[in-house]
Amino acid sequence: RPCPSSRCLEALTVREASIRYGMCNYVLPTLCRAVPESVQLLLDGLMSSHPSEGAIVSNLWAVTAVIKISRRWGAEASTGDAQVKTPSTARFLKAALLHVNDDMRLNALEMLCVSSKSTEVITDEELSLVKEFLAMNMKSSSSHYRQR
Repeated sequence: RPCPSSRCLEALTVREASIRYGMCNYVLPTLCRAVPESVQLLLDGLMSSHPSEGAIVSNLWAVTAVIKISRRWGAEASTGDAQVKTPSTARFLKAALLHVNDDMRLNALEMLCVSSKSTEVITDEELSLVKEFLAMNMKSSSSHYRQR
């Protein structure tokens, strides 16, 4: 019988956007609230299953989505990877912030800015990543991108 986390990993990394968005809107928030430890299992699976640099890029969306949702629902307290303190998370996030796709970059920025606690102080690593993002994207010519 397959492990439920492997099914979640499959659904987060499929090409079909409707499945990925369904996971993010319905499954992951419930999972984060009910079993906060599952966030770490998902992140471990996403970060270790594809160690090559090309595959890291293909998992960027899934990693940023899991971290963003875990931070939004407060599950990051049970996992250090939901914050930008580990080298593996910082590597994924930096790659997402530098990605050629506008939506990926905005997803990564949202991941940095979202938190379940409005008074939580951001880390120095997070601040430096936001500064780097702003410096690189300040002159974007896309009106759609600027308005988001």
